[in-house]
Amino acid sequence: KGGGLAMVGGEQSFGDGRYGETPLADVLPVSPIDGASMAEGEARPRLTAEGRRHPVTSLAPGEAPNEAAWNALPPVTAVNLTRALPPGQGAAILLEAPSVSVGGRPAPLVAVREVGAGRTLAVATDASWRWGFVAAEGGQGNRAYLRFWSSALRWLVRDPGLAPLQVEPDAPAVEPGAPVGLSLSVRGPDWGPGAGRRVTAE
Repeated sequence: KGGGLAMVGGEQSFGDGRYGETPLADVLPVSPIDGASMAEGEARPRLTAEGRRHPVTSLAPGEAPNEAAWNALPPVTAVNLTRALPPGQGAAILLEAPSVSVGGRPAPLVAVREVGAGRTLAVATDASWRWGFVAAEGGQGNRAYLRFWSSALRWLVRDPGLAPLQVEPDAPAVEPGAPVGLSLSVRGPDWGPGAGRRVTAE
């Protein structure tokens, strides 16, 4: 019925907190592995194909600058072990931890899901703070950390600025009766280009 839910990792989260046995498992964008302990040790985030175009993981405009921004971030130091959901459930893994394996695949690190009229977010680590504090200590600043969490929360609450359909006027104002030029950007459910989509305007 709408709304947003975010689950952040830690020793009492996801499978460690046995959330796979609760109703939250029906809406989370990943599947908790009940009783599984956290994977300790450094894990660098890696963008997936979906993560390269999703607004939650957009730290810089353009694919190459965005990839470089993520590659420059400090690694996290713990990952909650979860599994990706089967296709067709509206979920997408945006970041993965290639150094941590779950069932022979990289462990999900950041995932999102459309659930009915609502949205859910999973951040399977309690060490995202390193993208702010450790990066700032190393001279990078904390801008990437702030951008990530700002975008994540804006996406969760359906900020119109992150909607799949964007309409921009060619001019900020026009005279009454004058033609209005519009530029439209349309994306699909996976945030890829919405080729062939029909758009009507009034």
